[in-house]
Amino acid sequence: MSEGEKFRVLVADDESWFEDLVGGVVDKFRSTTGVDTDVFYAKDGARALNVALREQVHFVLSDVNMPGGSGPFMLRGLLNGPSSPNIAFMSGGNVSPDDAFLIEHMMQDPRMLGMVQKPLDLKKVKALLISAAVRQGLMKTGHLNDTRTVDDVAVGIADETARAFEAYGIAAGGRG
Repeated sequence: MSEGEKFRVLVADDESWFEDLVGGVVDKFRSTTGVDTDVFYAKDGARALNVALREQVHFVLSDVNMPGGSGPFMLRGLLNGPSSPNIAFMSGGNVSPDDAFLIEHMMQDPRMLGMVQKPLDLKKVKALLISAAVRQGLMKTGHLNDTRTVDDVAVGIADETARAFEAYGIAAGGRG
Protein backbone atom coordinates (compact mmCIF):
# COMPACT_ATOMS: atom_id res chain seq x y z
CA MET A 1 0.00 0.00 0.00
CA SER A 2 1.17 3.48 -0.70
CA GLU A 3 1.50 6.03 2.06
CA GLY A 4 -1.67 8.03 2.53
CA GLU A 5 -3.88 5.32 1.01
CA LYS A 6 -7.09 4.67 2.92
CA PHE A 7 -7.86 1.29 4.40
CA ARG A 8 -10.92 0.16 2.42
CA VAL A 9 -13.33 -2.19 4.20
CA LEU A 10 -16.42 -3.94 2.83
CA VAL A 11 -19.13 -5.21 5.15
CA ALA A 12 -21.56 -7.60 3.45
CA ASP A 13 -24.72 -8.34 5.42
CA ASP A 14 -28.39 -8.29 4.48
CA GLU A 15 -29.62 -6.82 7.79
CA SER A 16 -29.93 -3.02 7.74
CA TRP A 17 -29.17 -2.43 11.44
CA PHE A 18 -25.81 -4.11 10.97
CA GLU A 19 -24.34 -1.07 9.19
CA ASP A 20 -24.72 1.08 12.31
CA LEU A 21 -23.23 -1.61 14.54
CA VAL A 22 -20.13 -2.19 12.42
CA GLY A 23 -19.86 1.52 11.63
CA GLY A 24 -19.40 2.17 15.35
CA VAL A 25 -16.64 -0.44 15.53
CA VAL A 26 -14.88 1.11 12.54
CA ASP A 27 -15.12 4.56 14.16
CA LYS A 28 -13.47 3.18 17.30
CA PHE A 29 -10.82 1.46 15.15
CA ARG A 30 -10.08 4.78 13.40
CA SER A 31 -9.80 6.70 16.65
CA THR A 32 -7.62 4.18 18.47
CA THR A 33 -5.28 3.33 15.59
CA GLY A 34 -5.24 6.53 13.52
CA VAL A 35 -5.79 4.48 10.35
CA ASP A 36 -7.87 6.43 7.80
CA THR A 37 -10.65 4.03 6.80
CA ASP A 38 -13.45 3.98 4.22
CA VAL A 39 -16.31 1.53 4.71
CA PHE A 40 -18.57 0.17 1.98
CA TYR A 41 -21.71 -1.89 2.56
CA ALA A 42 -23.49 -4.50 0.45
CA LYS A 43 -26.73 -6.30 1.28
CA ASP A 44 -26.29 -9.36 -0.94
CA GLY A 45 -23.58 -11.58 -2.34
CA ALA A 46 -23.60 -10.26 -5.91
CA ARG A 47 -23.30 -6.62 -4.78
CA ALA A 48 -20.57 -7.58 -2.32
CA LEU A 49 -18.45 -9.05 -5.07
CA ASN A 50 -19.05 -6.05 -7.35
CA VAL A 51 -18.17 -3.54 -4.62
CA ALA A 52 -15.09 -5.49 -3.55
CA LEU A 53 -13.74 -5.53 -7.10
CA ARG A 54 -14.73 -1.97 -8.01
CA GLU A 55 -13.38 -0.38 -4.82
CA GLN A 56 -10.36 -2.70 -4.54
CA VAL A 57 -11.06 -3.23 -0.85
CA HIS A 58 -8.42 -4.43 1.57
CA PHE A 59 -10.74 -6.32 3.93
CA VAL A 60 -14.14 -8.01 3.56
CA LEU A 61 -16.30 -9.01 6.51
CA SER A 62 -19.11 -11.08 5.00
CA ASP A 63 -22.16 -12.83 6.33
CA VAL A 64 -22.36 -16.43 5.14
CA ASN A 65 -26.12 -16.48 4.46
CA MET A 66 -27.27 -13.65 2.19
CA PRO A 67 -29.61 -13.26 -0.75
CA GLY A 68 -27.99 -13.06 -4.18
CA GLY A 69 -25.46 -15.79 -3.46
CA SER A 70 -23.84 -16.89 -0.23
CA GLY A 71 -20.83 -15.02 1.10
CA PRO A 72 -18.40 -17.92 0.53
CA PHE A 73 -19.67 -18.60 -2.99
CA MET A 74 -19.47 -14.98 -4.13
CA LEU A 75 -16.21 -14.11 -2.38
CA ARG A 76 -14.36 -17.18 -3.57
CA GLY A 77 -13.88 -15.17 -6.76
CA LEU A 78 -11.83 -12.59 -4.85
CA LEU A 79 -9.27 -15.19 -3.81
CA ASN A 80 -8.93 -16.37 -7.41
CA GLY A 81 -8.97 -12.92 -8.99
CA PRO A 82 -6.57 -9.98 -9.32
CA SER A 83 -7.66 -8.44 -6.01
CA SER A 84 -6.18 -9.69 -2.77
CA PRO A 85 -8.23 -8.54 0.21
CA ASN A 86 -8.25 -10.28 3.53
CA ILE A 87 -11.61 -11.96 4.19
CA ALA A 88 -13.48 -13.03 7.32
CA PHE A 89 -16.89 -14.62 7.59
CA MET A 90 -19.63 -14.28 10.17
CA SER A 91 -22.80 -16.27 10.70
CA GLY A 92 -25.62 -16.46 13.16
CA GLY A 93 -27.41 -19.42 11.66
CA ASN A 94 -26.84 -22.71 9.99
CA VAL A 95 -24.16 -23.04 7.35
CA SER A 96 -25.12 -25.19 4.37
CA PRO A 97 -22.91 -28.18 3.49
CA ASP A 98 -21.87 -26.43 0.26
CA ASP A 99 -20.87 -23.25 2.11
CA ALA A 100 -19.08 -25.28 4.79
CA PHE A 101 -17.06 -26.99 2.04
CA LEU A 102 -16.18 -23.62 0.44
CA ILE A 103 -15.18 -22.11 3.79
CA GLU A 104 -13.00 -25.13 4.58
CA HIS A 105 -11.28 -24.77 1.20
CA MET A 106 -10.93 -20.98 1.46
CA MET A 107 -9.42 -21.16 4.97
CA GLN A 108 -6.32 -22.71 3.44
CA ASP A 109 -5.58 -19.36 1.78
CA PRO A 110 -3.41 -17.06 3.94
CA ARG A 111 -5.69 -14.10 3.15
CA MET A 112 -8.51 -15.71 5.11
CA LEU A 113 -8.59 -14.28 8.62
CA GLY A 114 -11.26 -16.47 10.17
CA MET A 115 -14.91 -16.66 11.12
CA VAL A 116 -16.92 -15.09 13.92
CA GLN A 117 -20.30 -15.99 15.32
CA LYS A 118 -23.30 -13.70 15.62
CA PRO A 119 -24.25 -12.03 17.81
CA LEU A 120 -20.89 -10.40 17.26
CA ASP A 121 -18.38 -9.64 19.95
CA LEU A 122 -17.40 -6.16 18.76
CA LYS A 123 -13.87 -6.56 20.15
CA LYS A 124 -13.40 -9.47 17.77
CA VAL A 125 -14.53 -7.35 14.83
CA LYS A 126 -11.98 -4.70 15.84
CA ALA A 127 -9.35 -7.46 16.10
CA LEU A 128 -10.14 -8.52 12.54
CA LEU A 129 -9.75 -4.91 11.36
CA ILE A 130 -6.39 -4.64 13.13
CA SER A 131 -5.18 -7.91 11.68
CA ALA A 132 -6.21 -6.94 8.14
CA ALA A 133 -4.66 -3.46 8.42
CA VAL A 134 -1.35 -4.94 9.61
CA ARG A 135 -1.39 -7.60 6.88
CA GLN A 136 -2.10 -4.96 4.23
CA GLY A 137 0.88 -2.92 5.46
CA LEU A 138 -1.29 0.02 6.52
CA MET A 139 -0.38 -0.04 10.18
CA LYS A 140 2.59 -1.26 12.11
CA THR A 141 2.23 -3.37 15.21
CA GLY A 142 3.65 -0.56 17.36
CA HIS A 143 0.59 1.58 16.58
CA LEU A 144 -1.75 -0.46 18.74
CA ASN A 145 -2.98 1.85 21.48
CA ASP A 146 -3.97 -0.89 23.87
CA THR A 147 -2.21 -3.69 25.71
CA ARG A 148 -2.79 -6.35 23.07
CA THR A 149 -0.18 -7.36 20.58
CA VAL A 150 -0.85 -8.53 17.06
CA ASP A 151 -0.06 -12.06 18.27
CA ASP A 152 -2.81 -11.70 20.89
CA VAL A 153 -5.18 -10.51 18.16
CA ALA A 154 -4.28 -13.50 15.96
CA VAL A 155 -4.78 -15.99 18.81
CA GLY A 156 -8.17 -14.46 19.64
CA ILE A 157 -9.28 -14.70 16.01
CA ALA A 158 -8.08 -18.31 15.78
CA ASP A 159 -9.97 -19.22 18.97
CA GLU A 160 -13.16 -17.58 17.71
CA THR A 161 -12.79 -19.31 14.33
CA ALA A 162 -12.45 -22.69 16.04
CA ARG A 163 -15.61 -22.01 18.10
CA ALA A 164 -17.52 -20.92 14.98
CA PHE A 165 -16.37 -23.97 13.03
CA GLU A 166 -17.50 -26.24 15.84
CA ALA A 167 -20.87 -24.49 16.13
CA TYR A 168 -21.55 -24.67 12.38
CA GLY A 169 -20.10 -28.12 11.72
CA ILE A 170 -17.20 -26.94 9.57
CA ALA A 171 -14.00 -29.00 9.52
CA ALA A 172 -10.90 -27.11 10.65
CA GLY A 173 -9.21 -27.75 7.30
CA GLY A 174 -5.69 -26.47 6.77
CA ARG A 175 -5.57 -23.72 9.41
CA GLY A 176 -6.69 -25.42 12.64
